[in-house]
Amino acid sequence: MSPAARRTRAREAFERVEKMVNNAGRDGSQEPRVENTAKDNARVGFQAGVVHEANIYVSREDDEPDRRLEVAENCLAGDMPRRAEELLGALVASGRLADPRWRHLACRAAYHWALAVLSDRPFELLDGERIRDVEAARTSARGGPDDEWRRALDVVYRLLGRLLAEDRTGEHDLSGHGPGVLDDVFADFDRLPGPRREEIHRHLDLLLSGIARDRVDARLAALVRDHRDGNGREARVWKFFEPVPAEPRPMDARPFEPGLFRSTLAVCGTIMAGAGLTLGFAMAVVQDVRSAIVAGVLLLAAAAAGCAFAPLQAPRRHSPFPAREPVTAATPFSMHVARRVDVEFAKRAPDGAVERSAWTLATRQRRSVLATEITNLYAEPKVEPGAIDWLIAWHARQAAREWSQSSGRARLRQRFPARLLTIAEIIAVVYAGLTLLTAASLHQPDIALVMLAWAAGGTVLAAFGRVDVLFVGRLHAGRAEKDAELRLHDERRAYADRVALLRDRPTDTEMARWLDFDKIFLKSLAMNQYGLASRDVLQHAFITEAVPTARRARVHRGPPRFSAYIVWVFLLTEAGVRQMAVHLDFPTGIAKDQHRTAFRYDALTAAEVVERGIRFDDGRRRPILPGPDERGAPDLSSFVLHQLFRLTLGSGHQVDIRVEHLDADPRAGDADLNGALGLLEAVAADGRDWIKQAKDRRRRLRDTPGGERPRPGPNGAPAPGPRPAPDDDPLGPGRGASR
Repeated sequence: MSPAARRTRAREAFERVEKMVNNAGRDGSQEPRVENTAKDNARVGFQAGVVHEANIYVSREDDEPDRRLEVAENCLAGDMPRRAEELLGALVASGRLADPRWRHLACRAAYHWALAVLSDRPFELLDGERIRDVEAARTSARGGPDDEWRRALDVVYRLLGRLLAEDRTGEHDLSGHGPGVLDDVFADFDRLPGPRREEIHRHLDLLLSGIARDRVDARLAALVRDHRDGNGREARVWKFFEPVPAEPRPMDARPFEPGLFRSTLAVCGTIMAGAGLTLGFAMAVVQDVRSAIVAGVLLLAAAAAGCAFAPLQAPRRHSPFPAREPVTAATPFSMHVARRVDVEFAKRAPDGAVERSAWTLATRQRRSVLATEITNLYAEPKVEPGAIDWLIAWHARQAAREWSQSSGRARLRQRFPARLLTIAEIIAVVYAGLTLLTAASLHQPDIALVMLAWAAGGTVLAAFGRVDVLFVGRLHAGRAEKDAELRLHDERRAYADRVALLRDRPTDTEMARWLDFDKIFLKSLAMNQYGLASRDVLQHAFITEAVPTARRARVHRGPPRFSAYIVWVFLLTEAGVRQMAVHLDFPTGIAKDQHRTAFRYDALTAAEVVERGIRFDDGRRRPILPGPDERGAPDLSSFVLHQLFRLTLGSGHQVDIRVEHLDADPRAGDADLNGALGLLEAVAADGRDWIKQAKDRRRRLRDTPGGERPRPGPNGAPAPGPRPAPDDDPLGPGRGASR
């Protein structure tokens, strides 16, 4: 098979699996087979969730540079720096920004590329290639406009140079009282627009912790206070987890149209039952006229009541709004609807055991009718089950409002009508039948048995032929159409209110921004709990894990977002590792249920990632392993379901943290995991020598040769790759910061 055909086949398989995962447990499609078990400290996640169709993370090869840059910026703002790094590096290397038509984007792209390269990477994970990419970004901005992007890039570049200078000179008291370089950098930083300052703080948090720690932490604390709960967070976050509401559909009151087979059964059954009853009444009149009259009156009364109240007594059979394709068996969609109806009505049940029981009994028929109607109406064409939850909740609120406004006597009538009427009809039919059978038996026993066989057999055939459905449907068609019009009007008004309520749903980038500020806040909280000052923390890392019961939602091709997280904070100090796990209620930002652990460097024996997913490249499904090079092209033949981050201590204790992906891009949202794994793997390998080894790695990074000049890309634009530091380059040994 050719490489192109293999890629096409892998992409098609990928799309099938993504659709399968997105629809898992919601619309009857096959659910993904994912082991969902936990051992020891492992926490089990879940796979279903809301998927918003916004394409803010989707870019095609034929997109113009402005669109590709927009997608890359969205990826960076959405905490997917590795994806943004790839997109921006390719955009710069393409040379299209050298075109005068797009030259105004050069500095903007260069700034975001440098930010993506450095984002969520501690200093220990920077290597010569990443530094050269930052240099390539700065070189690509030359000749671009002198705008806010160029000035922000210069600040980022000089901050990185100051970090290298700190390691080179061994300075650690960088409060700004020494050489005035850092003061100048922060002065330029303060002159940047607010969004640029916020981006640098968010994405370079791991690097900035090594520069003027007290000053940086003070700035971060002020930023967190101003923005962590800003933009109406508590009032808006819950809306991100709500699916797009489905528009109300008109209910069609359609008469039942039997086929040839059912019509035959109906005609034959009606004739047989009519003949049997006629014969029975004839013999009853001869034997006892009064008994025949009583039986006739009871049968007519039962038939009249049944025709009048059949939609309430048997809503599945006699609904005036039948499904276009009748649902003959329970489906995942119908089960979801029934479950949501019960949940929403239970939420609105009145307080008190007696009142609650009365409410449950009184709304039983209403719940059954509502579940049947919504299942019939929205099963074809299919909608996501969550998209009609708002409609079910609205009907439950209407029922609760009617209940609260009704009197005690009206509630009593509400409570039992259908069930009592059904019981009364059954009693009337049984009594009339026994009266006729008794009278006929006294007259002609043999003929009475024939009469009974004809009447019973004909009734069964007529029921299979659905004669009652045809008659009841035609009887209620006019009133049903009027009720349907009024109901549709009210539902559309409720739909408009729902759409207006969700109009300010937060974007995915806002969700990522709030989560980043939460991490910074929780790092400060952990430091306060352990009594650590900024200078005591050599490095830190985060891992976020979904709470098993949390709601889940994501944007197409974006990382999953959760309504509640377990946030793991790792603080690396001279004495060892300080770890804190805290439950974060994301809508409110409230942190609770802390669990703290401290251990020495030599107590950490292993840090590993166990990855689970599916690979399709050879036509078979099998588990996949992490790729050897995260900078390579995305593996379109693999689908990552989740990663299990595992720390092993010398005592044998294991800490398991589950990180879910469930996205077509396996690198979406993996920045936390990569950074934490790299740090803790180094600690596990080096033990107490980690500090000395980290300093040695920094010096090796500093001494890495520049290599060749940048490889020219199309139109003379620089391509990512090795290059020597320019003469004014602060990243070069022994040089000052460039202004």
